[in-house]
Amino acid sequence: MKDLDQNFFYDHRNLMGDVQSYLKQGKNVLRIEVKVEHDWDGVIDALYLTGDFGVSFNNLHQPILNSPAASSTIHQGPYNGYPFYAGTMSFSQKITLD
Repeated sequence: MKDLDQNFFYDHRNLMGDVQSYLKQGKNVLRIEVKVEHDWDGVIDALYLTGDFGVSFNNLHQPILNSPAASSTIHQGPYNGYPFYAGTMSFSQKITLD
């Protein structure tokens, strides 16, 4: 993937590209190459992967992508499946009063 589109996600300088078609079952490696052409160039922003997925860790502490958790109890994070999540989570609870 060589072409990235400028798209506002966190700020106006975000570059985005859809990598889903490149993913295969099993281990995938995402390699990013940055060409620095000026002394003011460089990597100053984080690299974000966005999508409908969760993250867990195997017994070697390697991250594994899986389905996101649909429910959880409210507790001090990180939440199961979202160890690196930065954003807003919304919780709801249904109760019945007799």
